Amino acid sequence: MPRTFSADFLYQNRPDDVSNAAEKAENADSIGTEMEGIEEQSDCDFIAHGALEEDEDSNGTNQSADEEIPELKRFLKSVPTDVLQFIASCCLSRLSTTEFERFLTCHTEDFANLARNVWNYNRCTFSTHFFCNDCGRSLSKSERCKMCPNSCVAHYLRMGGFAQVCELVDAFLHEILKLRTDLKSGAVEVEHNLNSPFFSHSWKSEGEYFLNLSLLMSVDGVDIPGTKNKIWPVCFSLIDLPRGLSQKSTNIILQGVVQCLQNPTTALWNALLPMICVDLESQTGKCAKYKFRATITTCTADQPAKRSLFGFKGHTSSQSCFFCLSTETLHKTRGGESRSILRRGQLTINDSVHVRNGFKCKADIVKMIYPYHTPIDTLHNLGEGFFETISKEVTGIPSNTNPKSQLFNANKNLIKNALERIIIPSVFGELSARRNGSDKIHYFRLLLGLLAITTDFLSPKARIVIAASSTIANGMYTESQGLELILDQMCAATRWFLSETSPEYMTIKTHEVLCHLPEITRLMGNTSCLSTFQFESAYKFILKGYTSSMTRGRLEHLGSKYVRKCYLYD
Repeated sequence: MPRTFSADFLYQNRPDDVSNAAEKAENADSIGTEMEGIEEQSDCDFIAHGALEEDEDSNGTNQSADEEIPELKRFLKSVPTDVLQFIASCCLSRLSTTEFERFLTCHTEDFANLARNVWNYNRCTFSTHFFCNDCGRSLSKSERCKMCPNSCVAHYLRMGGFAQVCELVDAFLHEILKLRTDLKSGAVEVEHNLNSPFFSHSWKSEGEYFLNLSLLMSVDGVDIPGTKNKIWPVCFSLIDLPRGLSQKSTNIILQGVVQCLQNPTTALWNALLPMICVDLESQTGKCAKYKFRATITTCTADQPAKRSLFGFKGHTSSQSCFFCLSTETLHKTRGGESRSILRRGQLTINDSVHVRNGFKCKADIVKMIYPYHTPIDTLHNLGEGFFETISKEVTGIPSNTNPKSQLFNANKNLIKNALERIIIPSVFGELSARRNGSDKIHYFRLLLGLLAITTDFLSPKARIVIAASSTIANGMYTESQGLELILDQMCAATRWFLSETSPEYMTIKTHEVLCHLPEITRLMGNTSCLSTFQFESAYKFILKGYTSSMTRGRLEHLGSKYVRKCYLYD
């Protein structure tokens, strides 16, 4: 019989209001869905809470991906070094299976057989599920939803995830314990998100030999060249690791991958959420003398993905901000009344259920994570937001685009010459091309920030806006702790001059940063460590070797390669 799980475990260790039994009972009915769990095993033993039946994978075998991860680790230890070096070079080169076989013709038969054993290791042992993207109904393979004839079928590759958590704890237990010792001793001020009010409740409430681990969830769409399909990795980061380790691509936990011709709807995420929670939250692991459990504490994503996940209205709608109830639409020049004050806890859940105050449909994740308890995505809100807008107006925008105001109007030749004379460390590379969100942030905070401070080509108001915005961004790249008042003042000054000059600057991305970043920073710590930086980098690592020319088993091939590369790279 498939295991029926209630919503009770979704509420354990939740940070605030939803704590009493009456509220749990009220919320359990919407998530009490029957799901098939997966059993996982690891070198770090874990104890399953209830018998979880295994899912049947696409080849009809009853094995889960998580059962094979530790076995793969042991298997790789028995493989000769020269074979592992060959496999690693093939992974780095993103070779297809055909190219891999072509390179094997230069080696002996014994070498080729060993290499094939690693390359093809349990490629299709992950469970694959099919859902209607419109209503979230579970479908069988090649079945179309009869209730939604125009809907696309979403494929979901379920990889588990808890065994990956066990592997991280096994590899970095010393670092996790050292960080906790520093936090609990209080001898020094630890610059880490665990030291913030939002995350500190987890480690402060744990026993002597028990660890409450915190997971950061991320979903985002990734385009695949050569195909109309888009994939959506469901990834997690272990916040309990030191920042450098938690953001490493090989330490990102890949729980599953969605593939669909359309963007996933809230109904689809509601259908997938029970699987995600069962895989990561319903089990207890053990490493050495320590037991541990993981809890999905918050979620980060860009605007479209986050709104789909939480069932929010479009960013141009009234009350569409995650953190306040601003009634302004396209341009939000003022901060509205705080959701965390007026619609705290159960009130926000009721808003989602009854589709009001910014919600366009019911989202089950709101019962786990309140929208005002999510970090601000500084990568997209700054680098792909008003930083890029101001950079274009300062350096010259395309002739077919009009500037939002004349605030940054200046002699472009003088600015170009001044920027060329600014010398920055070579580690940042060539920033003038502004190839991605990180480069755009560095370009603004370093080059334009120095330009505003050292020259008078721009108006005083423009220089204040650029200098203040650069100060906001610089705080993301330092371990030093400044006065909280500074961030408030820099955001207020930037918001004042931009909104007074032209309301068009105040899009939802600008609004979230300038109106709510100080509040979220006080709650969660440095939000850049919780932003999508680490996940965007991990997607490149995950997608190495993924090609649109494959017609069968694309997702299974992707998952198999990701697991294999994590061990080879480590």
